[in-house]
Amino acid sequence: MRLPSKVPFLALLILFVSSCSDDNYRHATKIYIPEGYVGWIRVEYGVEGTHPLPVEWHLPPPMLWNRETIPPSGILSTSTRLHRTVGGEFYLYDGDKVRRAPESIALCHLTSLYNFEFTDANEKREFITYFIAPASEGYRCDELEGFKTGRRFPIYSAHNLAALPVVGNLSQVSP
Repeated sequence: MRLPSKVPFLALLILFVSSCSDDNYRHATKIYIPEGYVGWIRVEYGVEGTHPLPVEWHLPPPMLWNRETIPPSGILSTSTRLHRTVGGEFYLYDGDKVRRAPESIALCHLTSLYNFEFTDANEKREFITYFIAPASEGYRCDELEGFKTGRRFPIYSAHNLAALPVVGNLSQVSP
């Protein structure tokens, strides 16, 4: 009769071990954006000489989360590899206060993994860029139209990272 009492323990142990990771790849992510930020943000992955993303363990369900804290400049560089895009949650921070962002805060995005390529053969960086704003600013996503190739794959293309939409907080730009 002791065997059944070990089954739940073993099941939890297997679940715990399977969700742990010692790799340097992006997991499900909590993305922290400065309160009031409006504009493009970019996370650059696999950048040598930078810190890996912090990893957090959360229950339930048991899983690892990366924390991407976007600085006021809008650009975060990390040595963590992108590897695959996995779900993320957006939060707004202001000093010590953190609150969950509305679902519609990220109006559009572009990633180097699936439907994008650089035309500069020397440009190998991985990235995700998002436009963060209230829904009324959605027309600004039209900036991505200039990167469309007119082909099935890649759908978007740019010469290098510098050619992508300019990162920065538009709400702090003086007229």
